[in-house]
Amino acid sequence: MWKKFLLFFLLTLLLASTAAASPRYTFSLTEPAYSEELRFEDDRIAIVFTLKAKGNYYEYPFELTNKTGQPIKIDWSQAAIIDPDGRSHRVGRSTAPALTGTQPEGLSPTTIPPQAFVAEAIFCSDDALSVGGLARVYTTYLYPRTYQEAKKLIGSSRKIFLPLEINGETFYYTFAITVENVAIN
Repeated sequence: MWKKFLLFFLLTLLLASTAAASPRYTFSLTEPAYSEELRFEDDRIAIVFTLKAKGNYYEYPFELTNKTGQPIKIDWSQAAIIDPDGRSHRVGRSTAPALTGTQPEGLSPTTIPPQAFVAEAIFCSDDALSVGGLARVYTTYLYPRTYQEAKKLIGSSRKIFLPLEINGETFYYTFAITVENVAIN
């Protein structure tokens, strides 16, 4: 009887620790082209998303390089993060000053000179609050912080919609970041 109780106790402890365990994500870029390194490049731009396998998933850090001979403008007023279910969210920029309220209004475009790059991090603006205009408090995470919830997202994608203006013409880029796998950390 004692052995059965001990076995039951150990199994319960294992299941409880698995449910609360921190997930370790494996991501890939699946749109506009597949990349395990979360990189995309064409004749106009090169972009790399720098998500870590473990952490506080409340923003998407990236570096965007202008490969053209003209300035590129990122039009933040049209940029969006799109949930796996298709819901669109306005973006906020971590490099922009913290704003009061829950919606950053009037984000000015970012200009990237020819042959230069910019490092940014974007988040869902409806998931962040500003505290005293000085700091952001994120109310939700882009990805769950428990293994049990995280494993439900395997195969799902969040999309980042970035309109880029080059020499008066707007190019619409959509980058899909897919959860390939989730492991217990």
